[in-house]
Amino acid sequence: AFREAGNRISEGIALGNLALALGETGCSDQAEDTYKQALSIHRESGNRRMEAVVLGNLGNLYEATARRELAEQTLASALAIHRELGNRRLEGIVLGSQGNIYLGEDQFEQAEHAYLQAIAICREVGNRRSEGIALGNLASAYRGRSQLERAEQTYQQALEMHRETGNRRGEGVALANLALLFDETSR
Repeated sequence: AFREAGNRISEGIALGNLALALGETGCSDQAEDTYKQALSIHRESGNRRMEAVVLGNLGNLYEATARRELAEQTLASALAIHRELGNRRLEGIVLGSQGNIYLGEDQFEQAEHAYLQAIAICREVGNRRSEGIALGNLASAYRGRSQLERAEQTYQQALEMHRETGNRRGEGVALANLALLFDETSR
């Protein structure tokens, strides 16, 4: 409908949403193609904010499909645009995504650095839900560095934040991570 009406901006947004849904249902090749279509439209129309949003989502797709180098490049592009536009909320989210790449590669110090930046920005802009997610990931970085007491404290902070924000999935992840941590320390 948007295409027929010539509404390129809405078409790009709809394609980005479709790509997100495709990625979440495991259709990663289709999602990638659809993200690229959306990206092309946003670049053509000069919509830098949506270009950065799509780049961030595409970077997350690359990370989820173990294409780390592409993920790093794509997220770096998204981060640069968010910083250029002064979009602190999305800057914090992308920093968290970068931390996930480092965490997945067992680069715990780099992950910690990215998560600490993300947490600071989330606090600055009042994004409590993303702050809770970043705290949980930071705890995993501490755990990877064998800083188990810090990991436990940070998982507890994440758990409290998830409960405050009603993030039941995050709450479950934090509880599972605490259980794994307690199992590791009891051996």
